[in-house]
Amino acid sequence: MRAAGTLVMVLAAGRLAAAQALDGSTDELVRQPLSLARCVTIALERNPALRAARHGERAAAAHVGEERSTFFPKLALDAGITRANTPKLRDEGHASADESRALLVGSLLLFEGGARGGRLAGARAEQAVAMALVDAAALDLATAVAIAYYERLAAEGMAQVAADTVVQVATHVKLAEARLASGVAARYDVLKARTEKAEADLLLVRARGTLRVTEGALARTMGLPVALSLAIEPMPEDVPAQALSDVRRLAAVALEQRPELRAARARIESRRAELRVATAGYLPSVGAAADVGLGAASLVPDRGRWTVGLGVSVPLFEGLLTPARRARASAEEARALDEHALTQQDVEFEVWTAATRFGEAQEARAAAAILVASADESARVADGMYRNGVASIIELVDAQAAQTAARNRRVLAILDFHAAAARLARALGQQPATSGPAAIAGGRR
Repeated sequence: MRAAGTLVMVLAAGRLAAAQALDGSTDELVRQPLSLARCVTIALERNPALRAARHGERAAAAHVGEERSTFFPKLALDAGITRANTPKLRDEGHASADESRALLVGSLLLFEGGARGGRLAGARAEQAVAMALVDAAALDLATAVAIAYYERLAAEGMAQVAADTVVQVATHVKLAEARLASGVAARYDVLKARTEKAEADLLLVRARGTLRVTEGALARTMGLPVALSLAIEPMPEDVPAQALSDVRRLAAVALEQRPELRAARARIESRRAELRVATAGYLPSVGAAADVGLGAASLVPDRGRWTVGLGVSVPLFEGLLTPARRARASAEEARALDEHALTQQDVEFEVWTAATRFGEAQEARAAAAILVASADESARVADGMYRNGVASIIELVDAQAAQTAARNRRVLAILDFHAAAARLARALGQQPATSGPAAIAGGRR
């Protein structure tokens, strides 16, 4: 329940901050770099999928009010005037009869064998399910925004790598042309360098296209127009490596915090409430009714009248309807119990997988940094050797290609690290924007 309360406060703060952020024009969003937390805040307010889940929660709350109303008396105003003209049996002619009434009518259901309480408990359980689904939708949205955010940053990084490669390869073309002019290189070197330059230009075009796609994907996930180009803060690269807590501890945190498990437990309570309602079919129901007002055998009610009544209804035979309802409700309860057990196993496996991927991403990020350092040094040495006529153009091109590939792999490794942290946060039932890798790794809230 603490996790649910925390998430509700985060959602409320998100709605307020998003409203403040979007009160102005979209130009402000374009001008100011957005942090991941800000992007999540805006998405929590504007994304239609989350709004739909909130409508479902409000509908469930209204259903609780409907079922609670059955515990209160019902009052109604009953008024009417009638005139009847019927033929006489023996004599010719017709007999006229007038009747009028103006009554306040009340009724109260006193006992229904526990059916009312069962329906109210079921409605409250379904409300708890709806609330948990809103929390799950919020976590899903926050995770989707985080991944789209990091993919956008990774696309920016790879576009920058491609642009840097174009500049470096252009230098190689000039160098090869100068060596050809001085007679120390063959025409093949120039052709090879120009081919490398054309390929680098093509890769830059593709990288920029991918960047545009990721920009639209982030805006769409946030509930904004896809054509809106947002400025976002750069990807953090200096996040220190973290030692993961014991996976069993992480699983225990997830079992306490995951809204899917809260929803599964609430569904069990809902099915048990349905069983109570079905069992009430064996018991009698008792109700009271009364009315007070005016009535008369004329068109104008001018005489006071009142009635009070108490009624009992005992079910005797309904074609075995109640046993069938109890059997169905009992089977639904058993299914809900099994679905809860399955959900628990799924959560534990998700935590196991996400923790493994997070550890893997940390190691890959460190290895990628070493790879880039080695590739940069190799490219520097190859450039110097080619300038001095010691290396061939093929060796220079190969070193340049290896350097570009290493830098791209480092960008992807950083993306994988942050995406793995976001997925691990989701597996634990936490919001990625407020649970950075350090908090996740320690299994803390």
